[in-house]
Amino acid sequence: MTPEQHLSAFLEGIGYSSDPECRNTAQRVTRMLQGWSPHTPAPAIDCCEWRGTSPVILRDLRFYGLCAHHLLPFPGHADVVHRPEGRLAGFGSIACALKHFSQRPQIQERLCDQLAQHLHEQLGGAVLVRLRARHMCMEMRGAENGATVETFAHRGSHAAALQEFLR
Repeated sequence: MTPEQHLSAFLEGIGYSSDPECRNTAQRVTRMLQGWSPHTPAPAIDCCEWRGTSPVILRDLRFYGLCAHHLLPFPGHADVVHRPEGRLAGFGSIACALKHFSQRPQIQERLCDQLAQHLHEQLGGAVLVRLRARHMCMEMRGAENGATVETFAHRGSHAAALQEFLR
């Protein structure tokens, strides 16, 4: 059986097959999930030489994660602080790396950690990543009060000290 056929059988098994709006759901979901592949290599971070060491902050980079436990979205924003040591990141490539790591079944803690590790490996220096997200798996399953979940990950010497820049 193809992935679409498995998903169609699942939807039928839970009683969704009689809903005319779900007629093409199996194909749509399969196509979307196939586009979110966890097996592609992380994109390289474009950078240039830079002599400064003052922190650079990117705020409110939007992302859409997919909860690995319930396959429901967790939309959020990322803040990245980087203290360069000879290399300055291309801002667009940081956004591309965030998209790469978020577009797969994921948990927020791992997403935060993966992005910080990747940026540190590519750029060196100190890196701090903060993610803030709403989790539809929590909100839709009974928690009537939406909450924002914050996670932090840092790499490099003195990276924890960069938290002061995110207040």
